[in-house]
Amino acid sequence: MQKHNHMIDMMRFFAALIVVLFHLNQAVQHVDNWYRNLVKYGWLGVPMFFVISGYCIILSAYNSGNVKDFLSRRFFRIFPPYWVSIIIVLFAACFQKLYIGSSAVHYIPRNITDILATFTLTTTPFTNINTMNWVYWTLTCELFFYLSVCLILLFSKNFMVYFLIAISLLAVVLPPQKIGLLFFLDQWPAFGLGVCIYYFFKGSNAISRLYFATLLLINLFNLFHRFYFTDYTIAALLTFCLIFVSHYIKSSANIFSKLGQHSYSVYLIHVPVGVYIIGLFESKYIQQNAFLNFIYDLTVYAFISLLAWLIYNRVEKPSIAYGREISTMYFNGKPQKHTA
Repeated sequence: MQKHNHMIDMMRFFAALIVVLFHLNQAVQHVDNWYRNLVKYGWLGVPMFFVISGYCIILSAYNSGNVKDFLSRRFFRIFPPYWVSIIIVLFAACFQKLYIGSSAVHYIPRNITDILATFTLTTTPFTNINTMNWVYWTLTCELFFYLSVCLILLFSKNFMVYFLIAISLLAVVLPPQKIGLLFFLDQWPAFGLGVCIYYFFKGSNAISRLYFATLLLINLFNLFHRFYFTDYTIAALLTFCLIFVSHYIKSSANIFSKLGQHSYSVYLIHVPVGVYIIGLFESKYIQQNAFLNFIYDLTVYAFISLLAWLIYNRVEKPSIAYGREISTMYFNGKPQKHTA
């Protein structure tokens, strides 16, 4: 495996970009033109992220020293930037209140239960507590993917694949649960596709190939069983194929891979910044002209990406480094052999 897979960073960039373009146009009246009809599929960046996460999380789990090491690194990677984004959402709510007299922010927690749920990402779809940001529900899915891997790491890594097969089978037989403890199984097929790639490249022996084939068949069946042959399924399969092919194509750092490095921060802040604040100033004329709409949205993305780059360098990167330091000092953590 490559030491760093820049193609995955490029996929992260693309997934974040299309989600941003989708949400920038979701809050305004639809216009029937080529641009609006194209960006309405931008939500497909979500299954792309789930497949990428499946691959990267298992890679990180196998390279971790133990469950505490893995959990510590994941915690410091996910939560500090997320908490900063909550502050930005609150700022956006205040800005709207002062500027137009009301706020379009989806929900602001006002009691201790809702506040704790918001800060710990245990809002919907884990509970009935609403999220503050349109995209936070996907982070709750990611969190429970992580927690599932943490539970597996409590046992020997040698048994990890058997637990992953068991969870994949559980996702097949259980009915979809939109709210509740097992809600994440609804999105597991996409995550599972990413997981199985790891086992193909883990070793060239027959056992590794058998693990790969077993996980692939179960999660492919479940993907078509839950989502049929839809846009979601196509996006997940294309992402699977791109990650697979990326192991045979030597990639180097480029502008898109660099933009992909702070895609998480872009994802976190694009709704409060791009929709709640900047969206207030988008004219009807721009919305109705496909080319101007396209240029406007790219400009908004560029501004969001700049803010995200600042968050990445001032919050995300330092918190990742701190998590690595904590793991090494207290949890017998070890340097990651491969990154993605």
